[in-house]
Amino acid sequence: MQFKVKEVGKVSKVVKILSFISQFTLIMLIPTIGCFFLGYYLDKKFGTSFLCIIFFFVGAAGGMTGVYKLVRSTFKDNEE
Repeated sequence: MQFKVKEVGKVSKVVKILSFISQFTLIMLIPTIGCFFLGYYLDKKFGTSFLCIIFFFVGAAGGMTGVYKLVRSTFKDNEE
């Protein structure tokens, strides 16, 4: 399959956008879900009922920090 120069530029732009969206999703979901299940495990182990909520918010904050760094580095690269 042969692409013209203009089509290759469009394809690479779409691939970059899809890559950014998938990175955004994974950076947000993995810490949030991981910390929730860690809190759930600790709740079962210690017989409490609040650790999963605390760890969920800790994971969400970590995910938001990761997303912030991703967006900041992406726009920093675009400025140069």
